[in-house]
Amino acid sequence: MIRSTLAALVAGASVAATPVLAQEAVTAEVFVSGLSVPLEFVQSTIDDSVQYVVQQNGVIRVIEDGALRATPFLNVASRISGGGERGLLGMALDPDFANNRRFYINYTNTAGNTHVARYTASPNGLTADFSSEEVILVVPQDFANHNGGNLRIGPDGYLYIALGDGGSGGDPFNRAQTRTNLLGSILRIDVSTSTGYAIPADNPYAGSSTFREEIWAYGVRNPWKFTFDTGPCSSGAIVIADVGQNSREEININPNDPGLNYGWKCREGTATFSACTPPSGESFTDPVFEYLHSSGFGRSITGGYIYRGAEMVHNRGRYFYADFVTGRVASIDVEFDANGNAAASDFIEHTSELGGVGNVSAFGRDADGELYILSFNGNIYRIRGTIEPGDTNRDGVIDAADLAAVIGAWGASDCGVADIDNDEVVGASDLAAVIGGWGGAFE
Repeated sequence: MIRSTLAALVAGASVAATPVLAQEAVTAEVFVSGLSVPLEFVQSTIDDSVQYVVQQNGVIRVIEDGALRATPFLNVASRISGGGERGLLGMALDPDFANNRRFYINYTNTAGNTHVARYTASPNGLTADFSSEEVILVVPQDFANHNGGNLRIGPDGYLYIALGDGGSGGDPFNRAQTRTNLLGSILRIDVSTSTGYAIPADNPYAGSSTFREEIWAYGVRNPWKFTFDTGPCSSGAIVIADVGQNSREEININPNDPGLNYGWKCREGTATFSACTPPSGESFTDPVFEYLHSSGFGRSITGGYIYRGAEMVHNRGRYFYADFVTGRVASIDVEFDANGNAAASDFIEHTSELGGVGNVSAFGRDADGELYILSFNGNIYRIRGTIEPGDTNRDGVIDAADLAAVIGAWGASDCGVADIDNDEVVGASDLAAVIGGWGGAFE
């Protein structure tokens, strides 16, 4: 019925399948400024207009309706050691934050050791109780670098913790390949307990008397940033950007396969670093993408997100990342097979489009899935698209060809360019968006 009713409108335009997703040029606009070494951007789960910004100096700031609040959310400067790669490094909201107001931070204490601590926020979620701290995990650190520090709540509701190999250079104590310690690993713990934490029953070493039960994956050097692929048409996979040593930076994507060994320090990316082999019966897991220091792109990867938002329709499924040293920003297309295994292709650099954003320390994502860049220059930039979402063929105007694309993709659930409202199905609302935007251009 819909097809026949709209036949006149398409005016002879052929009804074709949804166009393949293609790269969309991007721009950057300053979202907020005046921050001090921002390292994390955490979206509130109780108020879409609120985000938390973790600063390395121990202060967590609040953004409300696009403006920085004068009153900090939390200040733990007295509890941390700062400078270099130390300081307040990560934050994650409890899966039940809406009810219990609990959240977690990762910092290096005054002795330089990693602390993961639980705190409680106020009922409105705009301030936190400094005295509510419960340190739930302590990891001794021999050196001042390679602390990791990123915290994320996975789609499974567990807390994931990134730890580097303990520092110095070349992992002198072989920590990343030694599962009797926590360094050089991604940890996974259950924080639903009233105090402390529990070990998820399906952790790879749950119940082991030999290996640390908290370990979910290992063989990483310094996973400074990792994220989960969530949102419409997402995979749920974890994406780990691991900072390299002498020659290359790597991106690892895991669909949820516990116990993988990413190879450090036997390997740096896919190259041999030290003459060693994986444990008996195991193998090293290759990165899905790596870049060489000799390429000129950079020497210290800052991981980001696979884009699943609504504004940049033609960039859905692309993983955005940067290099801290050079400030260059790029994206790659990520495709998942039926088993959830990822493959990456189509490297595109966005640095010139963005106009220079300084040393990129992190990416952020808001409640709508739109992306932000955190810079050591004190700014947070919002990444904006340049194509009207209804312009399915990218020709600069919404017209009969775009209408035909929506009709041709009717009922599709792949979040393609015809799924304008990003609700995982091409339907009446997408049709309405095309008609409403008829003849329009992006502004």
